[in-house]
Amino acid sequence: MTSIETAGRGRSTIARVSRLRSHASRFLRAAWLVPVAIVLAACGGGGGSSTTAPASTIVVAGKVTYTDYDVGATGIQYASPNARPIRGAVVQIESPPGTVLFTGSTTPAGSYLFSGVPTGASIRVVVKAALGSPTAPDTRVIDNTNGGSLYEVSRTATTGTAALTLDFNAESGWDGTRYATAREAGPFAILDVIYQGQQLLRSVDASIVFPPLDVNWSVANKPAATLNLAAGDIPSTAFDRGPNVMYVMGAADIDTDEYDSHVIAHEWVHYLQQYFSRTDSTGGDHTIGADILQPSIAFDEGLGNAMAGMILNDPNMVLTSGPGQQTATVYDLDGDTVLDTAQWAGTSGVLLDGYYSEVSIMEVLWDLFDAGAGDDDAAAVGFAPIYRALVNGHKNTDGFTSIFSFLTALKAEVPAQAAAIDAVAQTENIGPNGYDEFQQVELPGSALPPLYTDVDPAGGLMTVDAQGNALQILDFFGPIAVTDPGNKIFNQRFFRFTAPTDGCFRLEVTPDATTATADLFIGFPMLTGVINRAGAGGTETYAFDMNAGDVGAYLVGALASPAVFNTRMARVGNIGDAACVTP
Repeated sequence: MTSIETAGRGRSTIARVSRLRSHASRFLRAAWLVPVAIVLAACGGGGGSSTTAPASTIVVAGKVTYTDYDVGATGIQYASPNARPIRGAVVQIESPPGTVLFTGSTTPAGSYLFSGVPTGASIRVVVKAALGSPTAPDTRVIDNTNGGSLYEVSRTATTGTAALTLDFNAESGWDGTRYATAREAGPFAILDVIYQGQQLLRSVDASIVFPPLDVNWSVANKPAATLNLAAGDIPSTAFDRGPNVMYVMGAADIDTDEYDSHVIAHEWVHYLQQYFSRTDSTGGDHTIGADILQPSIAFDEGLGNAMAGMILNDPNMVLTSGPGQQTATVYDLDGDTVLDTAQWAGTSGVLLDGYYSEVSIMEVLWDLFDAGAGDDDAAAVGFAPIYRALVNGHKNTDGFTSIFSFLTALKAEVPAQAAAIDAVAQTENIGPNGYDEFQQVELPGSALPPLYTDVDPAGGLMTVDAQGNALQILDFFGPIAVTDPGNKIFNQRFFRFTAPTDGCFRLEVTPDATTATADLFIGFPMLTGVINRAGAGGTETYAFDMNAGDVGAYLVGALASPAVFNTRMARVGNIGDAACVTP
């Protein structure tokens, strides 16, 4: 077979927001392949190299590619296919087919090379949709509708006495009007996005080890209210931090995401947050540019969009769907998706831009990364400080994760650029100067409360916020329900407490007489589940040890209906007292 030329990677691709929320050895040097079944001489290199081997063996080499497509304003560009290299994937030779002779990884050019292959043998070259150690991959793309089987593409041949070149391509299955044959390329398009993400992180953290990740993709995967992997029913393309897996849409004419690279990268960023940084997001539905979100959720989704662009080095986000995959939604990370003067539809005076907007956050983060002449590029710190902020200060914040905890951490990483970082944030209504991880800001032009309320360190009962308004759960920006505590701002209220002395402190939250039957819950940073012991009308409590000067945060929410409540944090014993520790 003749070699397949590989086009450069310059796709324009997407951002998509998920609805679910939420080990590998170092990348093998491409010049070496590892024999596993029987010990024969093995050397690596590009597909065009030659190697001297014993007379009874030969070299088998080649390049493997997959059919890829750019995406744009009119959807997937099927008229212009591209042959991209399958990079970093597990590759093996079987001889006879079914018996593994050698295994290794493809090079960044998609090449493989094995020496010591017997002459006059039936062989099968297999490329698996897996990254990492050939014997223990960290990332696998699997078919959730076929028992979780690992995707692979292969070709067979019979060796002679001369070196054999075997190039092949994983085909898309598109015949010009529809998917008519096997969609071999899909799993490798997904895999390549993750490969790029791993390479970006390795460029700033050479020792990073990626925990195992299974990506569930099937041509049967379609939107459904209830998850049923065997049937291909998934709520959306998403990272699910419960089982720590990804789901990816694949149903033609409905929603296929294997070529929507920003979608894949966005969800992979949530995987990174889970293992290397931190998320305090409680998840839920959200719409780009239209929601006033709980700040942890706004940050997570904005980060997913922005970092997808960083991974792909592409600010153009395109989401394709519909008949023929020809419907597209386009966003520009380097532009201004929401006008600076745009206000939330429900009231005057509340701007859509702000710390509660995933659009504002994705544009701020992109501008901080990008050195180009874009929308608001007053600072360009590059990826390394952004990564360090995520895995250090932001990860360890005492408050709930938000754009404020991230920017505070980023300024600690690059203090010389603190003023420029502030200037970028302020273009999206995030500030003002002097903010910290507990920024106590009011929504501009409104009487709505600040983000955090300080709790009386002397243990006094708190019934009002800093403005003197009653403490209450608000559903102004979005509803709450029995099964959904809401993910809009002020669906949960945030509190900060500074311990005045060492001791065991007990937190109490109680609905007041006007909403006495309300079902309250409490939550803490790094604990995205809710604590709800008492049921409707009861007092929620939690006890824990703190040292003098320690700062803690908690949130209060409600199920089924808004509530007015009071809260206190009081010292009730000494550090280590068994009676003070909540099970």
